[in-house]
Amino acid sequence: MLATAPAPAQDTPDQNRVSAAALEKAVIKAMNAERVQRKRPVLRGAAVLTRAARRHSAYMARTGAFQHESGNGAPFWTRLVGEGFPKNKRMAENIAMVPGCDAGTAAWVVELWMDSPGHRKNLLDPQLRVTGVGVAVVGDCDQILVTADYGG
Repeated sequence: MLATAPAPAQDTPDQNRVSAAALEKAVIKAMNAERVQRKRPVLRGAAVLTRAARRHSAYMARTGAFQHESGNGAPFWTRLVGEGFPKNKRMAENIAMVPGCDAGTAAWVVELWMDSPGHRKNLLDPQLRVTGVGVAVVGDCDQILVTADYGG
C-alpha cells in the first residue's frame, strides 16, 4: 500500500533530527502501540525483512520511484523471498513518503497508514507477526521513504 503526505505546517529544526536507524525503530514502536491498543500481537523484528525494507527504500530514494514493485517490475514479495523469507508464509508491505527527519515523523507515518484502509489492514493483521522497517533519507531531510515489510 502507498501513503504520501504534504509537508507538515512547521519546518524541522536541525536539533530535532534523528537518524534513519532511529526512525526505523520509532516506526516499529508506533506500529506496536497501535497493535497493542487493539489487542494484536506485538510485531517482532526480523533481520531478513529489515534488509529487504532498507534496500527497497534506498531503491525508491535513488530512482525516484514510489512503488511496491522492484525495478524489473517484480512484486514486493519476490524481494522478501529473495532475501530469505519463506515463500510459503504470509507477507505484506506498506510504503510511505513524507518530509522530515524528526522524532515525530515516525508517528506521522503510522498515523497515515492507520487512516488508510489497506495500510491499516496490513499493520493490524494478527497473522503477521514479524516486521522489518527501512528508511531512506533524501536530500537534507527533504523527504524520507519508508518501507515496512511484514511476515506471518
